[in-house]
Amino acid sequence: MLLNVPFYKRNFDPPPPLGGDFISIGPLGTPATDSRVLLCSTHTYFTKTYALICQICFKERHFTLQSAILIVFILKLKTTKTINKLRKEKAKILKMLKKERHFVLVHGAIHGAWCWYKVANQLKLAGHNVTTLDMAASGINPKQMQEIHSISEYHEPLMKSIASLPPNEKVILVGHSLGGLSVSIAMEKYPQKISVGVFVTGVVVSQNFTYLAFLKEQSRRLGSILNIQYFIFNGTSNNPPILSSLGIEFLTSRLYQLSPPEDLTLALSLVRPLPPFANDVKLLAEQTAVTNKNNGRVSKVFIISEKDNLVNADFQKWIIEKTGPYAEVKMVDSDRMVMFSNPKDLSSELLEIAYKY
Repeated sequence: MLLNVPFYKRNFDPPPPLGGDFISIGPLGTPATDSRVLLCSTHTYFTKTYALICQICFKERHFTLQSAILIVFILKLKTTKTINKLRKEKAKILKMLKKERHFVLVHGAIHGAWCWYKVANQLKLAGHNVTTLDMAASGINPKQMQEIHSISEYHEPLMKSIASLPPNEKVILVGHSLGGLSVSIAMEKYPQKISVGVFVTGVVVSQNFTYLAFLKEQSRRLGSILNIQYFIFNGTSNNPPILSSLGIEFLTSRLYQLSPPEDLTLALSLVRPLPPFANDVKLLAEQTAVTNKNNGRVSKVFIISEKDNLVNADFQKWIIEKTGPYAEVKMVDSDRMVMFSNPKDLSSELLEIAYKY
């Protein structure tokens, strides 16, 4: 996402010469590139504003996203605002934008914290704190799938992490796929700890839409594809389950069809089977129930994966209709594994969310 469109080409006259000064703005959250934008007009107000913007941007040039937001803010001010007023706003805005946020990233079914490595790196480079967690019997979590008998046991690592936050700290909680269910339940248990819940082609529940209702619709749309056993079990902890040929084909064609081959190779060696917590339907219903009083207090953002080959865009939009309202709905051009097939755009969307909520 580049802010590199010369505004004077749209509605303004050609900009007057201003000593060759330019504003350099790169991709959101990354160091500035050689892309340059002249923001000015023949109007006196914009000329003065341009000079102030230059001063701010050159002094704070490592804040590319912040500079972009600041430019938009200044240009929206009424022309009756004085330059002195703009200077007063400068310090306040920059102070706000320098604030470090805390992202907690939750993986989807059969994956682990490892799947967030690209996005986590981008968020850290932008100056934020990032926590990636392994759910029980996932990633490098030491528990085995046969030890997990409920959804509460499965997402216990997330609940412990949220509960341990300092009293006044709030996190941006991001869930991918099945991780969205864990995010929904965390929003129910700890609404005061979460500034916004972000669902990346995720499972979402609300007071009026239960997880069992989601499973019913998923079965209707996808048939038996998710009931196939994609792992080969060797029966001992020394010989962990491995993907079958069907499992390899499932990941390749349904989840990773647009992702880099090296990330698919990584996944084939690290995925683990999902614990059978859906066997006890009554317990599952009880442990995934949420209310408007708690869950409904937290703002929600849904990020649609446009080329998801498992839960397609139409199904995702159906989920959004059933579980709204949402503060925002965004779309990323990616396969189901958004963090692999389009980590740049996903990171940009998350950074934008960080400065809004």
